[in-house]
Amino acid sequence: MIPDSCLDPGALPAKNESVNPSLTPFACLFSVLLLAVGSNSALAADVQAGLARVNLTPPPELKAALGGYGARESKPATGVHDSIWAKAVLLTRGDRKFVVVTADVLGFPPQFKAAVVERLSTEGWTANQILLLPSHSHTSIDLMALHPGNVFGNKQVGLFHKELYEHTANKLAQAVRDAGKNVGPILEGSTTITIQL
Repeated sequence: MIPDSCLDPGALPAKNESVNPSLTPFACLFSVLLLAVGSNSALAADVQAGLARVNLTPPPELKAALGGYGARESKPATGVHDSIWAKAVLLTRGDRKFVVVTADVLGFPPQFKAAVVERLSTEGWTANQILLLPSHSHTSIDLMALHPGNVFGNKQVGLFHKELYEHTANKLAQAVRDAGKNVGPILEGSTTITIQL
């Protein structure tokens, strides 16, 4: 059962629902994923999961701009303070599979998901099985650098960067592949935690 607070992200948990606020997005996402591949007790033994984490940090020679800093006019980052990551959670049951990929990036432009799906299509993946979630980090890859439709040449908005686009799409596809190599049975269950506010 999906908690009420998952159905309306702005809603507070129901009276009979104790939710750790920092875990709510993850609990909601996992609830939806379990429903996507089937989660009733008879099927639980068949559900398997895989996890992966891939370093998404562009190499310095790509001269990647940071996302959301118009005043910098697409100047490249001057170094790496912390690496950025792509993480994948893959759920399977029989021939059904679904993956969520999170990434430390400002955002994903509309055409970007198609590039990731294209890299995985020979392995049986479709757009309906892949969910990409950016963290909206302003200390990471610029959204417009990943947008092949960005032909405006406006440095304040951001410039398309083909090599960075390829790098990022390849790394996200790698995260999905790595999660698929790491699939094993999961233990399904639930619990209630009361938090004193």
